[in-house]
Amino acid sequence: MLFAFLTTETNATVKPVHSKAMPVILTEQCEMDQWMSAPLAEALELQKPLRDDALQIVTRGKKEDALAA
Repeated sequence: MLFAFLTTETNATVKPVHSKAMPVILTEQCEMDQWMSAPLAEALELQKPLRDDALQIVTRGKKEDALAA
């Protein structure tokens, strides 16, 4: 199995939760094809935040697992 995780600056939805970075999220087949087959410089053009209205926060609250700091 092979995968990649690329981050970028945050969009307005993610910034209040994590101001440093967010994952690059590819939503269109043409973007996925570009990521998998384009030369590096062209693939890295995808390193941009998702539109602000493309994500939705569905819950808020204090983290309660054993690793919470």
